This record gives sequence, structure tokens and C-alpha cells, in this order.
Amino acid sequence: MKLFPKLLITTLLSSISVMALADVFGQIDVKLTVYSACAVNGTKFDSGESIRIGTLDFGRMAAVSKSEILVNVALESSQNLNITCDVDTPVNVSINAGQHSLGSSGERYLKNTTADTIHYTIYRDAASNIEYKANTSQSFLVTSAAPISIPLTGKVFANTGAAKARGDYKDTLTVTFSF
Repeated sequence: MKLFPKLLITTLLSSISVMALADVFGQIDVKLTVYSACAVNGTKFDSGESIRIGTLDFGRMAAVSKSEILVNVALESSQNLNITCDVDTPVNVSINAGQHSLGSSGERYLKNTTADTIHYTIYRDAASNIEYKANTSQSFLVTSAAPISIPLTGKVFANTGAAKARGDYKDTLTVTFSF
């Protein structure tokens, strides 16, 4: 009889330990979102980050100049403004009207300390045929892994009015890249 209670206790303990060894399974969802990324002149930036692109220096002109001046933007880090993106990424470039735009026309003006202004425009081609209208996107499509060049050419118009005041004329533009 003594064997039966030991056997019963052993059987019960074995049953309990088997029940405690049950497996429980759970799942963890793993996720990563990959978005189109572009680099400006070889440097990747986060959205909303501000960068210095370069200078549009028209040089010098006489106060009564009747000639146009056409120049390319002198960039900070290279000869050309280059964008490198994933293939088939559309890139939009827009340039605001600057600090001295008059009214809602979107025309760009350089201004000196006497409030005298000189009209200028920005083009996306060296021949000054395709203007970057203020706050209007120009589209470029990345078709390969090679950088695409974004041309920026500026033009000061001939002075058709009174002589301009002497001094430095300045403006600041904001260029927005969207991709």
C-alpha cells in the first residue's frame, strides 16, 4: 500500500510539471519606411534643413548702363548645382521672389540703402529662355544614378530710366527643393 501513494504523488507531480511547460507564442511586427532621398552637391539633408547654395554676383555696372548682365550662380561647393536622387524621383525646384519684390508681381529686385532698386531675373538655362517665376516649381526627373545639374543663371536688365544711385544692391532668395 505504501507504493500506491508514492506512485499517485509522483503521477500527480508529473502532470503538474507538464502543464506548467506549455509554450506561448507572440508576434512582433517589424517595420521600416524607406522614402526618396536626394543629395544636394553630394550632401544629404533632412527635410526643413537650410543650406547655403552660393552667390549670384552681377559684378559692377555704370549708373547709366544700357547693357544687360548675364551671369551664373557661383556655388559654395562646386561649379554646378547638382542633385542626386533615387532613379525616377521627380525633383521640383522653386525660388521665391526675394526680399525686395514689389507687390504681388513676383518680380525680383536688388535694393540699396537709398531704396533704389534694379530689376533682375533667374533662369534655368544659360540662354535665359526659361525663367524661374517666383514660387513656381520647375520640374526635373532623375533618370539615372548620375547627378543632374540644376542650372541657375541671373540677368540684370538694361537701365532704361534715370541713373541709379551708387552703392551695393542686394537681395536674398530662398530656393526650395522638393522630392
